[in-house]
Amino acid sequence: MAEREMGLMGYVGESVVEQWLEFKYPAEQGHRIIRQVKPEDIRATGGPYSDFGVIRDGRLIALYEVKSQDYITDKEFKLNAPIARIWSGEETSVLFKSQEGETFQGGADTEAYLVLLVGPNEGAIENLGRKNLGRVVLFSDVWHELHDGVSEDRIMNEMREDLLKVLYILRNPTQGKEITPAFIRLRAKLRDNPTG
Repeated sequence: MAEREMGLMGYVGESVVEQWLEFKYPAEQGHRIIRQVKPEDIRATGGPYSDFGVIRDGRLIALYEVKSQDYITDKEFKLNAPIARIWSGEETSVLFKSQEGETFQGGADTEAYLVLLVGPNEGAIENLGRKNLGRVVLFSDVWHELHDGVSEDRIMNEMREDLLKVLYILRNPTQGKEITPAFIRLRAKLRDNPTG
């Protein structure tokens, strides 16, 4: 599968799971679904966030990490740090933080789930730990619970909105914007005099 298609599978897969979580944890029952949450004491670099958190009464009651690739082997698979931390069972109290800076209490009673497109191979099962297999949800389970009730229109609208944001960023970069004029001057100078 092409890399672009894999990226799109991840994007759409997360959107499908988000709709499933909204179905599974209704807002009318006091739940709120948030994106990108991690233990506060884990550094924000290197992808330490879980894809989704479920909040109820100010507490993080569940974490979900989504893996949409159509292979899960021991070589390619690395367990997400927040999920691994909850699955270790060593934490009784953990403060979690969203990318927006909100904090939520979690800990021993926080459930953590891995959502996979396909079942893992034997090596990946060993990496996960057999005792954690009950916390692995397959996309086939998601589709079954949703009764194919996924809103494609919602996914397309979200994609359109995100596409416009990305196009804006590509036209108007913010990171490194200050050094760009200096780079352009240097590049022009080197084009005029490649040895100088």
